[in-house]
This record gives sequence, structure tokens and C-alpha cells, in this order.
Amino acid sequence: MRDATDLFHVTDIDPHELTQHLMSTFHRGAFSALDRIDIPDADEPELQIYFRPNGQISKIATSLTAEKLQPVITKLERLFLSPTRQKVQRFICFADSPVTGTWECEAFTITAAPPEAPRPQQFLADHPYILEVPFDATDDGFVNMRRVSRLRGRYELLLSLFVPGIRTTRNGLDTMWGIDIGNLQPGEPTPHLVQSFYNIPGFQAVADNRTPLADPPIALIPDTEYFNRRGRRVDHELDLPQSLQAWVDAALACEEQLSKQLLRSAYWLRHAYDVFQLSQSASLVAAVQAVEALLPTTKGQVCSTCNREIGPGPTQKFKNFLQQYVPTTSKEELKARSLLYRQRSRLTHGHELLTSDSDHHFGWTNPAHAFDRQTLDDALRLARICAINWFSDHIGL
Repeated sequence: MRDATDLFHVTDIDPHELTQHLMSTFHRGAFSALDRIDIPDADEPELQIYFRPNGQISKIATSLTAEKLQPVITKLERLFLSPTRQKVQRFICFADSPVTGTWECEAFTITAAPPEAPRPQQFLADHPYILEVPFDATDDGFVNMRRVSRLRGRYELLLSLFVPGIRTTRNGLDTMWGIDIGNLQPGEPTPHLVQSFYNIPGFQAVADNRTPLADPPIALIPDTEYFNRRGRRVDHELDLPQSLQAWVDAALACEEQLSKQLLRSAYWLRHAYDVFQLSQSASLVAAVQAVEALLPTTKGQVCSTCNREIGPGPTQKFKNFLQQYVPTTSKEELKARSLLYRQRSRLTHGHELLTSDSDHHFGWTNPAHAFDRQTLDDALRLARICAINWFSDHIGL
């Protein structure tokens, strides 16, 4: 095997796209080690791709002759190094409130679904909107699909952090038993085995340009008012925090480590909402993890006698961090934050469940139901505000 790293332009091509393309070219690959992929297999590899811990490609070695290697390189250069075309991918997405206006930043546009789009008959449902994502299109449809899907995943995750009520795309399709609530007949309802699906008649998924912004714009609400609201009106339409554009622009332009921490926090907060109906205990743990994802990883001083770390423990660090980014002078609030972390620890170690998960068949028959629900609601609210304030502080907003 000889080193052919420079031939594959590893500094100019996204490592995910390069690896996927090479595995597709040779139809398979073997994940032989944490830092290596053998293509097509480990027994007689023709290519070996080596990775750094951060996911970047460090080296590509090959046993191919120059004659066999050249077509691979030529195709690679044509696909990834040739001039691209600017295209706009349009995704059908969902929010838990009706979307009637438009909004855009440099990275993407949010616009209302067209009038012909099917809409729910009730308020508590998934309401469609269109997310438009500009991207650099190649001549390969598969590469384009993977490229723009990664952008969509990042944008939706950021939106779910900054905008409560934005639903994120799930992997795979759910099949379930259900009834047609729009066509209920007299008598006993008839169950149907259904699969999650949505479409808009005549929907154009790829366009040359974004849809021009049109009235009405989506309402922008002052940040403090926006995040201190509890509940929402029945006739509430989707609105946005005033600083959303600044936050999104900064999140997509900031240094990699800061972006990774923010996205990890956003992931755990999204998971807290996704799992809420299945397990409120798991939801609370995920909400606390959304905060812990932002905590500094540096260790404190170590005692020279016992060789143990001295200084505040995990609970105090958590309290101090929340106090720094979501300050309060309320003694009750400070006490609740201490209880929140202790509750998280008991749940994480399997010692307890929230009352709603252990006695859920009996309804609200115990004051602990109300206490646990309030603890969870506080955790979800605090996690979001803490992450946003932490990020705003780091980018100087």
C-alpha cells in the first residue's frame, strides 16, 4: 500500500462525502478499526482510509495501479472540484402552531405552506410549513441529497432550540394503527394500519431560487417576553424570538467547538420533548443533560494528600452554572434547582421514577404528580434559556 493522500484532495472535499463516494464506487467497505475503513474489504483492501479523532481524514493508502486509480480520481475531481450550481431544496416541515408568514436568514427561509397544502382540522396537531435550504449542487443526485439533508438536520436542530414548537425530522417512517378523524362514520370506529406520510399536490422540491418574502412576515417577539411565556393561546400562530437571526447566523459561523457544544445541548433538549409522552423520567434526565452538555470539562484542584478533586461537587457546579446564565434571587427557585439535579441523579442511576411513570394508570391521585410535573416543566424551560444565554454570552450578544 502506498500513500495517495494528496491525490484524493482530502483537504478540499468534505470527509463524509469523500468516504461515502469511495464506498459507493467500490460498492462496499469494511470498518476495520476505529480509525480505518478498508475498501472493498479488510482481506484484500484496494483503499485504506485513516481518520483522526475529530473525523477528518488523515491518510488514504492504495494498492491500485496508477492505471486503475486514475478513473477514480478523475470522477472524484469532476464531482467535487468542478464548479457547482446554486440550488434551493424545499422541505415540508412541521410546527405545533400554524405558520402563516415568512422569515429568512442567510442560511435558510421559512415560509407558509401553499393554500393547497393539507392542514389539520384541529389546533393541537402538526402544522405544515416550508423550509428552503440553498446548497451547492453537483451532477450527482445522491451526493446532493446527502449534502442538503445534513444542512436540514443542523438547521432544524438549531430552530428547535431557539423556537419552541418546531418539530424536527424523524429518521424512518412510523407504522401504527389509527382512525381517520376527518371521516368518522356513525357507529364503531374502524381501525386502519397507517404509515406516517404527508405531501402537497404539485410540490416542487428543488428550485433555482428561494421563494420571495411576502407579507405577512412572521411576528418577532422580544426575547425576554418570548421565553418567559407559559403556555399559549388556542389561536396562537408561530412567532419567533427577536434575536433569532443573530443567533442562527452566529451558530453557523462560530468556532467548531462552540458549535458542537450548542448542537449537543440542542440535541438533548429535542430528545427531552420527543420522549416526553413515553417517559417523563427520561424527559427530565435529557433536559438536565442539555445543561450539562454546556458545563466546562476542566477539572478542579486535586488534594495532595488524598489525591481527590477538591471544590464544588456536581450538584453545586450545576447550580452555579444555572445561576450564572439564568440568575434568580428566589430562595424557592434556588431550592428547586438543587432538587432538580438530585432528582436527575436518582433517575439516572435507576433508583426512582417520576410518579407519572410509576403510577400512570391511576391519574393524578398523589400530590407528587403535580410536583414532578412542575419539576419537569421547570427543567425544560431552564435548559432552553440556559443554553441560549450561554451561547449569547460566548458570541457577545
